[in-house]
Amino acid sequence: MPAALKSISKQALAMANARSRTSFDVEKLTNLIYGGASVVRARRAAWARVEKALGTDDTSRLPGHYAKTSREDLYLDGLRMGRAVWEDRRTHNHAHFDWLTPRYTLFNYSPFGLSPAMFVKMLQLMATPAQQARWLAPALAGRINGAYVQTELGHGTFVRGLETVAEFDPATDEFVIRSPGGAASTKFWPGSLAFSASHAIVMARLVTRGRDEGVHPFMVQLRDVETGRPVEGVELGDIGVKMSHNQNDNGFVRFEGVRVPRGNMLMAQAAVGRDGVYERREGTHEKAAYGTMMVTRSKMTWVNGVQLAAAATIATRYSTVRVQGTLPFGKGDDEEVPLTSFRSQHFRLLTLVAKAYGILFASKYTEEVHREFERRSEEGDFSTMTDAHALISGMKAWSSAIASEGTEDARRACGGQGYLVTSGLPELVQTSAMMCTGEGDTHVLFQQLARYLMKYTGFAGRAGEQALPADLRYLAAPYTRRCTEADFRDPRDEKTQLLIFQHRAQRLVDRAARGLRRGVEKGKTKGEAWNECVMGLMSAARAHTEYLILRQFVGAVEKVEDEELKCVLEKLRSVFALSTIVNPQSADALTFVEDGFLSEEQLDEIRHTLGRLLDELLPDAIGLTDAWDFTDAGLGSAIGRKDGEAHETLMSWTRQLPINKMVKKNGGVHPEAWRKYIRPALKGVEEDKKESGGSGIEFTPYEREHQVMMAGKAAEVL
Repeated sequence: MPAALKSISKQALAMANARSRTSFDVEKLTNLIYGGASVVRARRAAWARVEKALGTDDTSRLPGHYAKTSREDLYLDGLRMGRAVWEDRRTHNHAHFDWLTPRYTLFNYSPFGLSPAMFVKMLQLMATPAQQARWLAPALAGRINGAYVQTELGHGTFVRGLETVAEFDPATDEFVIRSPGGAASTKFWPGSLAFSASHAIVMARLVTRGRDEGVHPFMVQLRDVETGRPVEGVELGDIGVKMSHNQNDNGFVRFEGVRVPRGNMLMAQAAVGRDGVYERREGTHEKAAYGTMMVTRSKMTWVNGVQLAAAATIATRYSTVRVQGTLPFGKGDDEEVPLTSFRSQHFRLLTLVAKAYGILFASKYTEEVHREFERRSEEGDFSTMTDAHALISGMKAWSSAIASEGTEDARRACGGQGYLVTSGLPELVQTSAMMCTGEGDTHVLFQQLARYLMKYTGFAGRAGEQALPADLRYLAAPYTRRCTEADFRDPRDEKTQLLIFQHRAQRLVDRAARGLRRGVEKGKTKGEAWNECVMGLMSAARAHTEYLILRQFVGAVEKVEDEELKCVLEKLRSVFALSTIVNPQSADALTFVEDGFLSEEQLDEIRHTLGRLLDELLPDAIGLTDAWDFTDAGLGSAIGRKDGEAHETLMSWTRQLPINKMVKKNGGVHPEAWRKYIRPALKGVEEDKKESGGSGIEFTPYEREHQVMMAGKAAEVL
């Protein structure tokens, strides 16, 4: 039958109709997300090449990582994907997969991902030109695969507490690296460490001439690049199955007297001479190594937005084509309606979409700030490090929490199908959960931001705005106790939204500072006062971060020139702002209303406006998710396909599951299960039946009485 005459399924038709209602040019939004049409074209070409190389471009086939799910299978899957990405990157000279894999997960999904992202970055920051000539070129060319080895079993966030030691031996001009004491000093968690990395940058305590000079980076070869065998004195292994990222071989390493030349200490910031004298380079900063951590956290903010958008895309597409019941109080013969017809569903979907865009625009600002820090630091100016670190910490913490909660809500929004691995959603939920821990726990990072905020609270109200860093100048702005009619122009108005978010942040930062001062005045140490006030401090940090995110959302939309696109993004920004205020499930939503800044009438108007916005934006839900330009192979979702063919794809993939293929081959029987477990169990019941002359089942008195009663009723009927 000619393709033009083939019938289109109801689900595909529903998707086509929904997509046709989009009110703006989706391609223009895609270009905005990724930074221009040329970047979008290059990304699409890179994804197409890699998917073809991996054989995932045929999306009628069950994705391999759903067919082979053992620990070893997943590791090999990660290697295949990583190698395809590595070779494409090298051949076509691009960085599209440096932070994001073809499956829209963070770089450490693959054993090759950490080398360009963290190993190379550390060399660029901490190695001298001579050392870069020795190691950077091979790393960029893919001749060595590097790991970044910092975390220990006993120490994570507290870097100063690391136990691994690199002690200088002047007799041989070498550093001797060892893992002292018990298990706590074992390097534990670094990606690609178990089986894949040939080299590692190891963070260890530098000891020379009997003096501990703190933690410094050392280049250590872990394996022979030809045979893969660990070098002498190095014990390596895998840490086991994790919630996600099992394609990567996160591992452990212990060093037993491993010797490396003195020149293997990365010496751009500090050096040890032949005589063992330690010297810090002039014009450097002792925390320069934090640059790698900062760029990673900055990129993680971006990836959080992508993963939340991916989950929202799957849930929105499935909700568009899935019909489920009738509207409340409908008639019995009413036709079933799609999930998007229910306000509760499109509230969930559109607020998730709005948060993904909020993270997107925030991440663009975060990267801009980080680039400026890097530019200055290259000139020896580290004056913006504290400001950049605080911003990045808050954004990474907030976006990780939002993405983790949001991907799970997207999964729930898809009902039972969302619980299936083949929906693609469980993997997004699990990979997003990792982001709340990796490179800094959410609570720890919010406290780092809170410490920064408390440092400046003394300026607010006493010094002019110019005394504060740019992101904190709002703290010195006039503080109003009520949102007046003049202030509350319209809930859709960006100035009104910013005022509400600013007031809340000002109040919570001030409240946290007063709480700390009270604690100290009562005789507590600063540490005790902090611990007592910590929940309020984290609320202040979160409120500050959400104010900055809304500010970036406003600024990004203002720059959009296309009027149709701008109109939609303004509505989406309002959904982000207003739902954060009135949604009871929003973290700290109470803090918007607890002081009476907003009246009951104003809150009612916000709720009604939000309802109207959801109705207005629903026709654009498909367009807003299509704009992220996810490929079907990348999403790996039977229910989130772009063409809407959810049920047909799900059944096709289900039939292709290895267990179903094996059972079908054996006549519909699972041979081992039936022979070894099921049949003996059933046979046991039959044997009991023969021996007892009855059913083989012992009934309780209640059950026997119930049987007699039911038998009597049956006799009456007869």
